[in-house]
Amino acid sequence: MIPTTAQEVLNQQALGQEQPFLINGIATGTTNASVAGSGGLTTHIMSNNIGSTVPTTRLGVPLPAGIYSGRDMRLAYLRSLGTRVNSYALGNFTLLGQIDFTSTAGNRFTHDAATAPFGKKQMGTSQPMHGLLYLDFITATSVTAPVISTFTFTDQDGNTVVNATTWTAPAAAVVLGSGFILPLAAPASGARDLTSVTLSTASTTGVANVYLLEHIDHVSQQSVSIESLSDSVYGGLCPPLVNPPSAASGTAAVMLSMYGIGTSSTNTAIATGSLVAAS
Repeated sequence: MIPTTAQEVLNQQALGQEQPFLINGIATGTTNASVAGSGGLTTHIMSNNIGSTVPTTRLGVPLPAGIYSGRDMRLAYLRSLGTRVNSYALGNFTLLGQIDFTSTAGNRFTHDAATAPFGKKQMGTSQPMHGLLYLDFITATSVTAPVISTFTFTDQDGNTVVNATTWTAPAAAVVLGSGFILPLAAPASGARDLTSVTLSTASTTGVANVYLLEHIDHVSQQSVSIESLSDSVYGGLCPPLVNPPSAASGTAAVMLSMYGIGTSSTNTAIATGSLVAAS
């Protein structure tokens, strides 16, 4: 049974087909704030960031055994409490590869072994997933702010697009854990894949993971230290799907995690939620 109504969700919870989760942001939460040249939005992945040090290996919400791209796993609710007026969201982060910012020679993007399109059950059938291109710095930059001059991606319709919108890092020293969303050339509304990245300016150090970010649900915090809630059972038409996508070939590395979206360089937040599986 696919839980799509309030009573069906309650029935699945009674059968033990539920997994609550807790996510905590790092204690300091200090990263680099985005500016106009770097997309204008600052993001923070709130995965296993308990403590004051951002981990180099991200760990998302652990899914129960047997959850895959074709099985229903739905979000019942989402709560957040943060130190900034911000938006907090839940999303699937599918690893596309890495960008090496230390040279301007050739293609600086190395694709992960898993290949696109990444498909999942949507509207009753498996479809190619599209989302946003998310940069997560796993090695800090230094000396010079790197600049992406062009990058090539596959858009939401499967077209190859060469994006000439320049992306400039907001600082010479972009610290570990800083996150940014690459601006896509109009009229693209999303990306399926990233294939190449060219730099016009390199940094002495710096590496970023690139994720395909699928937005699932969000809550908006309108006041500091006041809890916000998104009720997908009673407050929406249907609890959204959270099951991970699968790769065309290879095994997709997918992380289900909360993330913050705003303009501040500091952000400490805690989030809770509940996942309900189909029987």
